[in-house]
Amino acid sequence: MASRKISQLSELATTPAADDLIQVVDVSDTTFGASGTNKKIQYSNLVGGGDQFLTYSGGAYISSTGTFFYLPCSGASQIESSVAQWYSRLALPANCRLYDVAVIYQRGSTGRTINLSAFDFNNTPGPDQNLGSSTNGPLAATDASYGSLVFNFNTSDFDYTSSSQMSLGVTLAGSTTTVLGFSFSMRFLLT
Repeated sequence: MASRKISQLSELATTPAADDLIQVVDVSDTTFGASGTNKKIQYSNLVGGGDQFLTYSGGAYISSTGTFFYLPCSGASQIESSVAQWYSRLALPANCRLYDVAVIYQRGSTGRTINLSAFDFNNTPGPDQNLGSSTNGPLAATDASYGSLVFNFNTSDFDYTSSSQMSLGVTLAGSTTTVLGFSFSMRFLLT
């Protein structure tokens, strides 16, 4: 095999096993040449590089002017609720961290502040433990009819275990104008 070029080798026609080896050129190691040094890497280390995310989306027609409500996370067509219901809980399939939430809202108002809170229903002391929140606002005049915001959460405070139930709550402050529509996309970093 020492006298054969890589292009002359037969192709592996299936997905490599986790412990299969792949040749790489490590350009940060110039031991054997200015362009790098040939090394091996296991397939499991090659595909494991980089962050992996789960993404969940949802939305709600907002019917109340109340200051706090849970968003429907299950994909069910429901309106908001001041109590956590089956449609406002999301069962997570893996260990992960709430990374960020992108929001699009319809009919805000100047001066409104939007606060998102993440809840964990599997922890003590209670069924709806608030893990913390992220706030955006007050909204500018250009945001009065609709807009989009990104809320960042990426800390260990927002870590969930596999099969955890989580929910997203919203607090609206600074205006009595009802927000008619609210859609969101949550990203979870696999941990």
